[in-house]
Amino acid sequence: TLSRSDAGALSLRLTTVTWSKFVRGVVEGSHPGASGSVLTFIGPNDHRSVSLDADRMKQVLLNLIANGVAHAESSVHVSIAVEPGWVMAAVADDGPGIAFGDQARVFDRFVRLDVARVRSTKDGESGAGLGLAISRSLVEAHGGTLTIEGANVDGTGARFVVRLPVPAFTGPPAGR
Repeated sequence: TLSRSDAGALSLRLTTVTWSKFVRGVVEGSHPGASGSVLTFIGPNDHRSVSLDADRMKQVLLNLIANGVAHAESSVHVSIAVEPGWVMAAVADDGPGIAFGDQARVFDRFVRLDVARVRSTKDGESGAGLGLAISRSLVEAHGGTLTIEGANVDGTGARFVVRLPVPAFTGPPAGR
C-alpha cells in the first residue's frame, strides 16, 4: 500500500456513504478482543455524505481502534463531528499517551515507541510500525488528513483525528 501510494498508483473505489452510519458500522463491527477495554461510539446521527473507498477507510478506522485498544487502560471512544467542508472521526484512548516529541514521528514508517507502554497482542508482539503510516497515506489519498491531537482533557491517552473533505452544499438546482 505504501509503495503504491509513493508511486501515485494507489487506486480508490469511491462510493458515497453517510459518514455517521459508516463510522458507527465500523465501530459496531470491530472486535477489540479480550483486552478488557470498552469501545464506545459518540456522535450525532448526521446525514452528511462523503465519497470514500469504504474498504480503505474501514482499514484506517480499524487500525486506529486497534491502536487505541492496545494502549488503553480501560476505554476507547470513537466520535464523529462535522465542520464546514469536512467530516471528522476521532479515536481517543485513556492510556499513557504519546510524548509531545514523539507525536510527529508516530506516522513515520517502522516507528515503534516504547514497547513497555503497549499491551501485547495475541502473539506477544507489537506491530511492525507501519499501521499509522499506511493509515495516513490512505487518508491523504482521499484528500484528507490524519493527525494526533495530543491527550484527552484529563491529560491521559492519545486522540487521533481523521478529517475528510465533503462537497460544498450549493443548494437546489436553479429554477426549483
